Amino acid sequence: MTSAQQAQTVVSAALGNATLTLDRATRTISATIKLDGITATAAHIHTGSAGADGPVTFPMTVAGDTATLAATVLTADQLATLDAGGFYFNAHSTAFPTGEIRGQIGREVFASHLTGSQFYAAPVESLGDADGFLALDPKTSTITGSVTLHGIVGTEVQVRPGTFGQAGNPMFSLADSGDHVHYNVPVGTKLSATDIAGLRAGGLYFRVITAAHATGELRGQIGRQILLASMDGLHQVPSTASAATGKGFVVYDPATRKVSGSVTLAGMDGTAAHIHQAATGVNGAVIVPTDKTDGKNFSISASAAALTFDQAKALLTEGTYYNAHSAASPDGEVRGQLKLVTNDAAPVLHIVSPAPGVSLARGEGVPGKGTFNGTGFSINLEMISRDAGGIAANESLNVRDPSLLGKPNPNLPTLQVTFDADLIKPDGTIIAAGTNLAPLFNIAGSDDTPGAGVTLWAGWHVLESFREETKVVTIKASITDKSGRVATDIVNYKLLDGHVSGQGLTPKDAGLPGDGIDDADGPEVTMIAPRPGSTISTGPLTGLPTPPSNASLMFIQVSALDKTGAGIAVNENGEGKADADRGTMLDGTQIGAHGPNRNFPGLVFTFDVPLLQPNGNLVPAGQNLAPLFNIVGSEKDPGGVRSTAGWVVGGTLVVPAGKTTVTAMARVTDNAGKSGSTTSTFGISAVQNGQALTPAP
Repeated sequence: MTSAQQAQTVVSAALGNATLTLDRATRTISATIKLDGITATAAHIHTGSAGADGPVTFPMTVAGDTATLAATVLTADQLATLDAGGFYFNAHSTAFPTGEIRGQIGREVFASHLTGSQFYAAPVESLGDADGFLALDPKTSTITGSVTLHGIVGTEVQVRPGTFGQAGNPMFSLADSGDHVHYNVPVGTKLSATDIAGLRAGGLYFRVITAAHATGELRGQIGRQILLASMDGLHQVPSTASAATGKGFVVYDPATRKVSGSVTLAGMDGTAAHIHQAATGVNGAVIVPTDKTDGKNFSISASAAALTFDQAKALLTEGTYYNAHSAASPDGEVRGQLKLVTNDAAPVLHIVSPAPGVSLARGEGVPGKGTFNGTGFSINLEMISRDAGGIAANESLNVRDPSLLGKPNPNLPTLQVTFDADLIKPDGTIIAAGTNLAPLFNIAGSDDTPGAGVTLWAGWHVLESFREETKVVTIKASITDKSGRVATDIVNYKLLDGHVSGQGLTPKDAGLPGDGIDDADGPEVTMIAPRPGSTISTGPLTGLPTPPSNASLMFIQVSALDKTGAGIAVNENGEGKADADRGTMLDGTQIGAHGPNRNFPGLVFTFDVPLLQPNGNLVPAGQNLAPLFNIVGSEKDPGGVRSTAGWVVGGTLVVPAGKTTVTAMARVTDNAGKSGSTTSTFGISAVQNGQALTPAP
C-alpha cells in the first residue's frame, strides 16, 4: 500500500503491507495490514477499481500498527468483484481523513504523474499535467489503466519502455474516450514477461502527444515519483560566488523507498556529490552518497540502501538537497533542493523586448566620459506563474532603486537580470558584466492569465552604453516563484557599429501631424501586453485608487515599427528632465491639457471606459492617455526602427455595470504623418486590486 495509489493526490512516505486470505469453497476472507509510518485512524476494504474512489464495504479493526479483518463471508457477487480486482485496502489518518495509503487487492498498481519537466534533457513548458496508472493482473498478465489530462488536450497517449531520462519506441497507445482528455488502456491488453519485469522495475513511461508538441508534451514514469533539483552557488549555505550550475534528479519507488538518480555539473569539476537531509537554507547530513563517473557526472549507486521513513518523508516534502563539492569549495560549491514534480507548474519567462533578431545601439558613452545618450532600448520581461503560488512582487509605477545595484530588488526579490558585457553609466563609471541589474528596472505590473497563474511584467529603459569592443551582448533573466521553481530566458543581440545611441535611431522633433486614419504605409503597431485572453484588474470600484497599494496596475506595452524610415519622434532619454528622472517619458500634466505626450507626440492610447486617477480626476473614455506612459526605447529591426513604450496603470478603470470587457486602442503616427493602429480587448478579473494578483515579497 502506498500514497501514490490514492485516487486523490497524497504525498506521504507511509507504507502498508496487506494480506488477504480467501477460502474459495466457503467464500470466506480475512485480512491483515501491517502499517509503517502512519498512525491510522481507520482502515477499510472499499469497493472500487484502480484509480477510482469507492464506498467502504468491510471495516477493519485498528490496533497500533496493525489493522485486521476477522473472517467474513462474501456474497457471490462480492467474490466476483474480488476476482475482478474491484476491492482495495485503504488506511486513513488525521492528516488524510479520506485515505493516506491504498492498495488494490489482487492487482499490482503503478501510478504516474505526467509533466513537461520529465523530458529531462529538454523540458517542455506545458501549461498542463496528467495523472495515470497501470494495474497488472499477475495471474493473466493483463493490464488495465488510464491517463487523465489536466489543462491541455491530447492527440495520442502512449506507453513506452525506458527509465527516467531515456527514450523508447511506443509499445501501445491508449484509446481516446472521445474528449481528448481521458484515455484508457484497450481492453484485453497483455504484457510480455519482459515488459512486466520492466514495469516492476520502473522501466515504462507514459507519453502524451499534443497538436502543439508532436514529439511529446507530457511524460511520466510509471510506478515511480520524480524529484528534480536545480543547483547553483546562490543556494549553497553560505552562498558561493560560483558561476557553476548543476541539475539532478531522483527516481523514488514508493513501494520500497529506494532511490536512483544522478547529478550533472557545468562550470566546475566536482570532487563529490551527495543527497543531504535539511530544509532550504539549512545544512544537513549526507543520507545518500553517489558514485563519481567523472568531474561532471555522479550517480546514485544501485546498491544504495532504501531510505528510512523519516528520510523518505523529508525527500517528499522538500527536506533534502543535492550538494556538489569541489577542491575550491570542499563544503559545497553548488546546491539545489529536491522537489517533487507532483505539482510541477514552473513559471515561464520571456524577454519580449528587445525583440529576437534586432540589433541594439551601442550608446555614445565611453569609460570616464558617460552620457545619457546610451544604448536606449527598453527591456521588458514577461513572467508567467502557472499556479496559485505566484511570483512575489510589489507592483508599481516606480520599482527602481539604483543604490541597490548588484543586489536583489526588494520589489522583485527573485529577479536576476545580467548582461555578459560591461555597461558604462551616464557618469562614466562601469557596471561590471554579470552584475544583477534588477534594481534598475522602472516599472512592474500584472494581468490575470487564464488558469491559476498570473502574468507579471517588468520594464526598464537602459540609459547605459556598451564598450566599443563589445560586438554582441547576451541578456540572461531568471525569476523564482514562491515554490522555488525557476524560469530563465537567454537572448543574444548584435550591437550596431559606431557610437550611435538609441536616441540617435529616432528623431526628437515631430513632423507632420496625422489625421487619425490608418495608412497602408504607416507604422506597424503591436500591443504585446497584456496578452489576448488575459483579464485585467480594474482598480478599486469605490473610493480613489492609491497606487502602488491599490490600483489596476496592469502593464501595457506598445511597439511601433517605422517601416518606411520616415522616423517616429521620441525623446526617449528624457532630455529636459532632472537627472533622476532621465530615461522616463511621463508627461502627466498633459492629461489636464488634453495634449499629447511631448516625449512621444505620435502616440495615442485610449480605453473605451473612463480612467479615475488617484487625484480624483476622471479621464473620459477615448481621451489620449499617452502622457501617462512611463518608459520608451528603440532598437534596430531588419525592417526598420522599432520604438517600444510601457505603462503601468496607476488608476481605476471605471467599468459600467453589465460591461464585461475593456478595449484599448494604440495609434502611432510617424513624421510623414502616416499612422498605424491596433486594438485589444481584455476581460475583467474578479480581483480588483492588481497588487492582489501577486504575493507580497
